[in-house]
Amino acid sequence: MVGTVGQCSQPKIASMRMLDGLMNMFLYIAAALSVVGAAGIAPNVATLDEIPSTTENPPTEYRREEGFGKAWLDVDGNYCDTRNDILGLQLTDIEYVPVDQAPSRCRRATVATGILDDPYSGRRIEFTRENPTAVQIDHLVPLSWAWQNGAWKWTPEERISFANDPENLLAVDGATNQSKGNKGPSRWLPDNEGFRCEYAERFTNMVATHDLSLPNDDRAALTSILSDCESGAVPSLDPSGHGQSGGGNGQGTSTDARGGEGDASGEQGSGAEFEEELTHGAIGVAILVLAALSAVMRRTAKRRNRGKRK
Repeated sequence: MVGTVGQCSQPKIASMRMLDGLMNMFLYIAAALSVVGAAGIAPNVATLDEIPSTTENPPTEYRREEGFGKAWLDVDGNYCDTRNDILGLQLTDIEYVPVDQAPSRCRRATVATGILDDPYSGRRIEFTRENPTAVQIDHLVPLSWAWQNGAWKWTPEERISFANDPENLLAVDGATNQSKGNKGPSRWLPDNEGFRCEYAERFTNMVATHDLSLPNDDRAALTSILSDCESGAVPSLDPSGHGQSGGGNGQGTSTDARGGEGDASGEQGSGAEFEEELTHGAIGVAILVLAALSAVMRRTAKRRNRGKRK
């Protein structure tokens, strides 16, 4: 790394220093967010009482890129897109593409092969770049569901951050991801019963921490699932698996141009130069910092309002 920096021009060094500064700012904001999160409530049945019901429909239809940005970006500034970040976190026995053959958006950690223990189906799945759709990256809380239940009010920066948030992303079986689509917990649950409690808890936590609302059918489903989990029972809910999770006023969610919430698993392009990587990284970190600041301010205001009502 020292040799690489030594060969850089002055503009490149300045860009790297700017990125370092943004990274430090992000770490500071992340620490502040962890404090706010620690003061929050655990994702259980009681949490659902704090989540408002969905009463409004968005003024426009959901569109993936218009609402949440392209898939996949490098929001953490590590020179690698979110898809490869998640594959690297969840797969085992990983082999990476050689740096000189990797696409520009992830030159250092493009996953070539690996093994996934799929949380949704419980099966072991082999991932290869020759068959990339066998393993896809799912938004546990689907983007179109989030749009229908409050994300349409967010800033573009907040939506991009949400779309690339590792807490809401899972590498899963591709066919299962397509079947799940944009359904909420009233219409879909993982076949793997051992993962159902974690699924419901994570869904509830994402909705609560991002100030989303809940349609009545999904609230009832989560109440049933979390109640079973708290009592030690296997969740007994049997979702229909048909249709789409409803939004406010009983309207269903809209899918994007691909017909669902499926992962865009194609490559992000190739041949970009070093400066392009720095630019994408800096922009990604700036977006994440702005979204984190907005989340802290929103949660602080929410607590103050609660205190005044008391």
